[in-house]
Amino acid sequence: FSKADREALGQYVVRGATCAEKIQYDPASDTVFWTAAPKGFYKGKTETFKGFEFVDQLVAHLPPRRVQLVRRYGVYAGKVRKQWQERPSINRLAPEGWQKRHPDKSLIVQKSPQESEETDQAPDAWSKLRRQSWARLLQKVYEVDPFVCPKCQGIMSVVAIIEDPKELAKIITWAKQQEREHPVAVCARSPPELALVSV
Repeated sequence: FSKADREALGQYVVRGATCAEKIQYDPASDTVFWTAAPKGFYKGKTETFKGFEFVDQLVAHLPPRRVQLVRRYGVYAGKVRKQWQERPSINRLAPEGWQKRHPDKSLIVQKSPQESEETDQAPDAWSKLRRQSWARLLQKVYEVDPFVCPKCQGIMSVVAIIEDPKELAKIITWAKQQEREHPVAVCARSPPELALVSV
């Protein structure tokens, strides 16, 4: 295969079934020789393919069209996630939640009081901007202002963000219990009036 052909074929595979160094093509006999790496499962085994047999074998490794095989890339890939605690260069890129749950393995540097005061102001402004854009988007799409109380029409504000699943479960259980104890009163109304039609 020419370099352009290999590159074109390589665009279709995420994890290549083979590499160019393992393939040799003999145009005189129209034969492809594939040699495995000396280490590993095949231990230097050599396979011989006639004509398009090699292409048939290689195409079998191509996924169907529009099928997503890789769901996580880079730091979030399965193989790399196992190395977060072993490799400091990857560890510092790990998500903040993981670093908080594994303080002994993470490289979070404690801030001095002066630094924390300076940096705490920036996230507040940033979170306010994000919250405003989120509210603006909801208002634009659904034509509802998320910060207006549906009962009293007062302006609501975010008091806290609760991420702990146990605390969320407690709040949901309490809300369901309140709903059972104090059901919402449905206003009674008279039946609709029927218009009498004379025939």
